[in-house]
Amino acid sequence: IMAEKLQYIAYYDALTDLPKRNLFLERVNQGIARAEPTSRIVAVLITNIDRFKSINDTYGSEIGDRVLKEIAGRLSNSVRKGDNIDRLSNEEFGIALLDVSHPDDIVIVLEKIIKGITYPLTIAGDELALSFSTGISLYPHDGDYTSELLKAAGLALGIAKKEGGKTCQFYNKEMNLEAAERMLLEKQLMKAIKDKE
Repeated sequence: IMAEKLQYIAYYDALTDLPKRNLFLERVNQGIARAEPTSRIVAVLITNIDRFKSINDTYGSEIGDRVLKEIAGRLSNSVRKGDNIDRLSNEEFGIALLDVSHPDDIVIVLEKIIKGITYPLTIAGDELALSFSTGISLYPHDGDYTSELLKAAGLALGIAKKEGGKTCQFYNKEMNLEAAERMLLEKQLMKAIKDKE
C-alpha cells in the first residue's frame, strides 16, 4: 500500500489528480514513438489560466485551488479518449493530443477544449469568467523530441500571453530566434550596467 501511495505521489498531482510533468513527458514520448512510422501528428499544448494570481489575491488560495480542480475536471472531459492532460505547474496545464491525422483536427479539438473550460465558474456565490492562453507545438514539424516540443509550446504560450492572453498561438521558428535575440540583448544590457557604460 505504501509503495502504491509513493508511486501515486511521484506521478500524480495531489490537488487535481492529474498526471505530473514526468508522466506527461513519458506519454508524449510514447505518442511520438507510435506516430513516427505512421506519419501521424502529436500536438503538445500548454494552456495557462490568465490572471490566475489575481483570483488567488482576491479570493484566497482555497478558492484558487477550487478553480484549479474545476478546470482540471473540465479539461479531462474536453479531450478525446487517449489524449493526455497534466498539471505542469501552478496554473499551467499540458495537453498532449496523440494520433492526430491532420493539423485541422487540432483546431477542432482545441475549440472543444476552450468551449469546455471558459464558461463561467460559480465560486463562493460569485461568477468568475476565466480566460486562457495556449501555446501549441507539433511533432514532427516543431521537433523530434518531447523536450523540444515542450519548449516550443512554452515559447508560443509566452507570445500568446504577451498579446494580452485569451488567445492560442502555434509555434513558429521565428519565436526561437526572437527569444535568443532577447536573451542576448538582456545579457548585453546587464554587462553594460555592470561596466557602467
